[in-house]
Amino acid sequence: MRFNHFVIAVALASARCVQGRPSSPSDSVLQILYSIPQGNNTELKGLVQEARPIIDSIGSQKPPNDQAQRNENACTILKTVLRGHYTDSTNQVSYDTLLQKNYASQCHLPPACFITPNSNAAVAITLKIIDLTQAKFSVRSGGHNVNPGWAGVSHGVIIDTQELNTIQLRPDRSSVRVGTGNRFGTVQEYLDPYNVSVVSGHTVQPGVGGVLLGGGLPLVSTYTGMGADNIKSAEVITSDSRVVIASATENPDLFRALKGGVNNFGIVTHFELYTSKVHDIWFRALVYSSLDPLPVFDALQKTQVAMESDDKAGLVFTILPFGGFMVDFFYVEPTYQPEVFAAFDALTPVSAIHDAVNGTVYSIMQNLTNHLPPANRYSTSCTIRVDTDLYTSVYNRYHEMTQKYSTNTTAFQMVMHPYGSATTRISKERGGNVMGDINGAQTILTYGAQWTDDRDNEKIYDIVDEITQATIDEAEQRGLDEKFIFANGGSFTQNVLASYGEENLKHIRAASKKFDRKQMFQSLQNGGFLVSRA
Repeated sequence: MRFNHFVIAVALASARCVQGRPSSPSDSVLQILYSIPQGNNTELKGLVQEARPIIDSIGSQKPPNDQAQRNENACTILKTVLRGHYTDSTNQVSYDTLLQKNYASQCHLPPACFITPNSNAAVAITLKIIDLTQAKFSVRSGGHNVNPGWAGVSHGVIIDTQELNTIQLRPDRSSVRVGTGNRFGTVQEYLDPYNVSVVSGHTVQPGVGGVLLGGGLPLVSTYTGMGADNIKSAEVITSDSRVVIASATENPDLFRALKGGVNNFGIVTHFELYTSKVHDIWFRALVYSSLDPLPVFDALQKTQVAMESDDKAGLVFTILPFGGFMVDFFYVEPTYQPEVFAAFDALTPVSAIHDAVNGTVYSIMQNLTNHLPPANRYSTSCTIRVDTDLYTSVYNRYHEMTQKYSTNTTAFQMVMHPYGSATTRISKERGGNVMGDINGAQTILTYGAQWTDDRDNEKIYDIVDEITQATIDEAEQRGLDEKFIFANGGSFTQNVLASYGEENLKHIRAASKKFDRKQMFQSLQNGGFLVSRA
């Protein structure tokens, strides 16, 4: 009688893993596969079995002092264990495609290898191998963050979640299971024919994971809450390769911490998102002259006050790079001319970017999306209270400073996002988040720049930072400052998590220590708004 030696070997490994402590590094990897119930892991088990000699040779030794060698060791194992989901520079075309995925060109940091896991088990194994080798890593969803090293790492391991792309609408259409590697445009496009949508950002390109973990500023936050507030549950792979469910009833401390707490706890592989009561939406986009800014900012201030009494209204106010104020207006039901925007109706626009239309969330997001050429990009964020004089003063300073440096290859932008007190109420109804409460109408400001000459990087960073700090200083002097920094627009120079307030920061720290037991996401993760640095 002939025996299948491979089957016997896997069975023996399984027995060793189940009975107690794994006897070798490869046993510890196999143990993970036997502990994860979802999916058929037979192929992965076979690949781990094949890679036993490599895993045990590298994993049984103390990691070398040379970080580059640690990173190469991780890639050596991953190349075998996650065959088909591994890319390095020996496959130059695929490598360059993944390298250039990041929205900002200065974020194209060349890793030792890319891993594109397609299951919870594959993510769990990746983290186990990173733990064994002590390799540096970064996690990437859509790659829209403009901070170098936040979704990339030079000569380390980039875990790109693009193959975690499930979209599964529940039969009652009340929620949808979404893989973290999707882009929100893909999700909204899928849901549109079912006459439902989810709460996301404004444009189609950003990835699901990055938007939601950073808070997610939607079209009308006063009606829907932040994007993060519309998470029903999340599947998280922790540093010790466990699959942890976070919801209002299961691990509620992690659930709250994830909503704005960014990348401090593990890798979120899937979200269960509530479908939104907002699907049909009224929209128009007009441009007003910036030659006399005071009446326009007065209209903005009056509209924001009116929006506190009409939570169905939203807008985005953009100072265009080469002159003019563009205002995107939203109303969360089909209408003709919402009264809440009466202050702007009294002004005469210089042009219409988009005439009034009743559309869907997906169609509006398509209209708001600009497909920009490759360039370096940078942004900062701060929050101020509603005040016409402050708005005008802040704009005048911004205009004066940026005009000195705007060229054919460098452009600046200032965007104002109204943010209402109803957003806090919705958050609390959905289990809360860690971003802090809102009391009264506020404005999230994001300052941005786009340029193409790498030699200008530090200069541009300094200019945008200087404008941001000047805004914060003036708001403080007027008693109109808010400490909140919006993570999705924040800079590596800003202390985002501390801006949430001491109690929320304590909550994030506690959740990090509880769920990231090995503290890999603080010590080995390359970048991000890490709580250890807050």
